[in-house]
Amino acid sequence: MPQSPNWKGWTGPYAMTRSQISEWDKKIALRVKESVERAAGKGLKAAVLFLAARIKEEVGLPAPRDRVPVPGGTFKYVARTKALRKAPPRKVSGALQRSVAGKMITPSKAVITVSAKSEKGFSYPKWHEMGRTGQFDKGLHPFALKTLLKYRKELERIIGQEFRSGR
Repeated sequence: MPQSPNWKGWTGPYAMTRSQISEWDKKIALRVKESVERAAGKGLKAAVLFLAARIKEEVGLPAPRDRVPVPGGTFKYVARTKALRKAPPRKVSGALQRSVAGKMITPSKAVITVSAKSEKGFSYPKWHEMGRTGQFDKGLHPFALKTLLKYRKELERIIGQEFRSGR
């Protein structure tokens, strides 16, 4: 609809200049962007919690174990049989399962850590996952990457889009 040549814009107490309208538009755009990032972050956070819970389930299968005395009058648990090759590690003490944690780094980036260590400081989750090669899924008992791939469709549904894993 064409404007009258005499039209001077809105007048009265709610009138705004072009620069005020431009500032208003910038504020609205910033609020929309922040709202979208918050909503995306909520989906990612839910996905991180979901994946951490699934990893805990994978490594939570108990192994048949024996209680063995160690010097100093204490005991430790030892698995009676070895786990099958390429199967997730089985739970003996539960330290691996308890060490799985998910954390948001930024609204669009999250990390899942598995930080269990042996009594001597050896990082055995990394050994199970990578072995000597240093490559994911090449260890004797990989569990994290397999779980991610197993639940990829569910994770994409939770997030609402496809995602990239930064192995």
